[in-house]
Amino acid sequence: MKYFLLLALCLLGMSTYAQNTFPSSGNVAIGTAPASDVPLLVNGLIRGISGGLQIQNPGSAPNGSWITLTSPRSAPGLALAEGDGNGNIARRWDTYVKGGAYHIADNNFSTTQSRLTITTAGNVGIGIATPSNLLEVNGVIRSKEILVESANWPDYVFEKDYKMKSLAEIEAFIKENKHLPGIPNKTEVAENGVHLGEMNRKLLEKVEELTLHLIEKDKVISEQKRLLTEVCQRLLKLENK
Repeated sequence: MKYFLLLALCLLGMSTYAQNTFPSSGNVAIGTAPASDVPLLVNGLIRGISGGLQIQNPGSAPNGSWITLTSPRSAPGLALAEGDGNGNIARRWDTYVKGGAYHIADNNFSTTQSRLTITTAGNVGIGIATPSNLLEVNGVIRSKEILVESANWPDYVFEKDYKMKSLAEIEAFIKENKHLPGIPNKTEVAENGVHLGEMNRKLLEKVEELTLHLIEKDKVISEQKRLLTEVCQRLLKLENK
């Protein structure tokens, strides 16, 4: 009986050693064997209760930092915090899911404002919490170049069957409507904004129409010059007789 109890204790100790290990080196393993280069190794789920899980490095050079798996704004998320070097949080960024969207927010401890939002539909908002388009930006976009794709490019203006308004018709339209034909007025732009691709197409259409008008007027002026030259020559001949 004594030997049986001793054997049972040995087996129990071996089983416990395989699950949780606390070696003298200081490296701790839970549910697995320890690793020489990892101070804490866990084979399984780590769960924090009442506050989540926080990894902290409150160094003083240059600043401390925190990574917190918690529930900012009562929604599952991840908080990244910057310390002031004295163990205090100076700034915090929250990433969380709320209202069917993924948010990255600036938390200044008085308000939490969403800076970047991605909805389940794939819409992205920068400075906008509820984007309804693929990309919405509340502010200035600065870029070296923007490529806008546009269909129905207005080369049709140069086709023979294209019907272009005369200058007299354009003048009448402008007097009545206070804007060019085919171009949205200021009220429409204020309410709906401007689609860059479509507006570029419309503006090019007007440039091409203007070019055709100039070519036509240039022909008229050239013909008038020719006629004037002929008249002058005839007058000179009459005077010399």
